[in-house]
Amino acid sequence: MTIIEFFDRAPIENIISSLTMKAEKVVFIGTGKGMERQGAELHRFLEAKGIAMEFSYVHINKHELWSIVDTLEGIVKHEAECVFDLNGGEDLLLVAMGIVFERYRNEKRIEMHRYNIRSGAVSDCDGDGIVLPEPHYNLSVEDNIAMHGGAIRFANAGERAAGTVQWKLSEDFQQDVLKLWEICKGSPAAWNRRISFLNELEGRGSRDSDSLRVSLELERVLARREGRDKLDQLSELLAAMEKAGCISGLNLSDTELSFSYKDMQVKRCIIKAGNVLELTTMILAMRARRVDGSKLYTDAMNGVCIDWDGEFHSGEESILDVENEIDVFLMRGLIPILVSCKNGMVNSDELYKLRTVANRFGGNYARRVLVTTYINRTARSREALRQRAREMEVELIENVHLMTNEEFEKKLRNIGLV
Repeated sequence: MTIIEFFDRAPIENIISSLTMKAEKVVFIGTGKGMERQGAELHRFLEAKGIAMEFSYVHINKHELWSIVDTLEGIVKHEAECVFDLNGGEDLLLVAMGIVFERYRNEKRIEMHRYNIRSGAVSDCDGDGIVLPEPHYNLSVEDNIAMHGGAIRFANAGERAAGTVQWKLSEDFQQDVLKLWEICKGSPAAWNRRISFLNELEGRGSRDSDSLRVSLELERVLARREGRDKLDQLSELLAAMEKAGCISGLNLSDTELSFSYKDMQVKRCIIKAGNVLELTTMILAMRARRVDGSKLYTDAMNGVCIDWDGEFHSGEESILDVENEIDVFLMRGLIPILVSCKNGMVNSDELYKLRTVANRFGGNYARRVLVTTYINRTARSREALRQRAREMEVELIENVHLMTNEEFEKKLRNIGLV
């Protein structure tokens, strides 16, 4: 069986049939060098998934209808069984396909279908009642990035310490995150200040990153003018964390601060002040359900470090890597949703970054979302950012610290419906 693809700039249009059907060969029909370049990336992607297929390319003049008809006729005559994927392609290609189908419908079996990328449904375009592709196919976050030629840098990859953390989202850990989020919600700005101060203190103490125990001498801190005030504020945070069960054995005196984290994942939660909002967003998104009770989002990751060309470098060559971090990356079937989470003031640069990465790793199908506690101090600057977000097709979910978890989850469930 041979799949005929009408080349489109969106990789998902060109590969969904190959992912959902058992075929030996794919023929791409289109114009430009981009077709073969993208085809090579898609071929590597399929091979990595254990799918072996032969790829070939046919270049056409997209403005000459009858030349296109001749090309399609040649393919129909040569191939034993043709399945035409009508996703993508120029208008004249579809017109030519109609002409060829009408000429040969009584001589050869010609299958035609169209895959609705947004809904996952498949249309039987030849009307024979046979639908070959598997409907409602799901891509993982890692699949989606790889399909666009990129790769995820994980925390233990290469020689760099930074990278994507692979969380173990047990029910117990999810509850810990949501408890920390309740503390953060009381005052996001205070949370940011206190977590930054805690990390600063820990950085002066033991460098054992694998230890759950924290023990710090405070003499130098109290010698600073603002030291006592910062410690008083930090004591409020730590007391709340101990009450939530996220730390234990808290001791804060004039000379020492000591406590133990519940586990390594809780410790990682507060390495960065924004981690708790990111994790909460991911957890609540994964809890969202359709009417039939199935998961709305089929995959989710947070703190996703994306290498644009999929090739990792180290040492001096690391400057060759183009990388971006997406706070929360969701998949809804075949649709990528890229979410930026800001637990504080936001400027328009964040919108540009989000749009750039979403265009690269999802194109027109990608959804862009900005989740924030508060945006900016003045009404004028807030409205300016909202207007810019509308212009750049970025959905805003504001003031999440004022929402219940149920309200926040509902907002995440409705992404793309506003």
